[in-house]
Amino acid sequence: MPMGASDSKSLRTSGQVDGNPAEFEYTRNGELQLLSYRFADSDRVETLQREDIIALLPVHAQFPDDYSILYVVPPDNASARKIPLFQSMIATRLPEHFIHDFSPSGSSCWQLRSDRDGNKGRPNLHVVISTLSGAGLALDLFYNVVKHVLSYTGLQESRDYVVHCTQSERTITELTTSVFLPRANEGNAQAIVLLSGDGGVVDVVNALLGGRRSNQYVRPSIALLPLGTGNALAHSLDITTDNTLGLATMIKGAHQPLPLFKATFSPGARMLVHEGSRQERLQFDAGGVSAIYGAVVCSWGFHAGLVADSDTAEYRKFGAERFQMAAKEALFPADGSEPHRYKAM
Repeated sequence: MPMGASDSKSLRTSGQVDGNPAEFEYTRNGELQLLSYRFADSDRVETLQREDIIALLPVHAQFPDDYSILYVVPPDNASARKIPLFQSMIATRLPEHFIHDFSPSGSSCWQLRSDRDGNKGRPNLHVVISTLSGAGLALDLFYNVVKHVLSYTGLQESRDYVVHCTQSERTITELTTSVFLPRANEGNAQAIVLLSGDGGVVDVVNALLGGRRSNQYVRPSIALLPLGTGNALAHSLDITTDNTLGLATMIKGAHQPLPLFKATFSPGARMLVHEGSRQERLQFDAGGVSAIYGAVVCSWGFHAGLVADSDTAEYRKFGAERFQMAAKEALFPADGSEPHRYKAM
């Protein structure tokens, strides 16, 4: 029978939760996906909803009926906790529809990588922690959630993956140029887990496409755990439709090409960096034209100015409210001056 068909036999099973007898019922109705279970010695029903479930992973080949359910408890307004709380349980004899819906796809980012970097023995799974993205939660999320999730997949730090913490706004670009691009040019399939905002993806893309690529070049796979303020790319890809901050997509999502665009500029164009205090030359494409590659959004005029003005350490403290604050300052400058006038061409 197809997995989409109704099969009450596979939606209700008797099994165990952490060794205790329990009855399972899996409800799947449109967007609603809910696992309910009741212990044999209790009338209380516990539930796990799709939005909180990261993945379902087999415990051991010798115990084919046993699975680890990885899930999160989202922070609430009454708690000082700002990141989800990681939880897990071992469930035995789950409904088969539930197993099908929440098991890794086989084509997720972390699965599509070379085990080792040629004969050099270096892992090809990289975790990049952007320490200053958004509200600065990336380190906490890695140590309290991501690291636990990776351990359940059998991956250990240093042996199976490398952790990189950013030291400046140039770190991801430099890391891509010095590590990701050379290994890609050697034909190594790499997986990059980015704990960052949209800027982390843009930095990787520009460093890869702005460099020289060999005939052996293999495009790295990227899993984005959106920890920026706007997270436009994650929203457009539906990564943020649950409470797992991208972990469900990382573990069981399918591999898809990333739509990219290229913007070219006239000679002498410069890029403003360090909160507009410095200028940098733009990189050149193969034809010698100044170019920037993007994967999120391309804008100009007021919207571009708003994004740039709000991208400061002071504004980032306020989260998504920074855009409204920057817009107010742009339209009604605090010093009483006229707002900037844009000219269309």
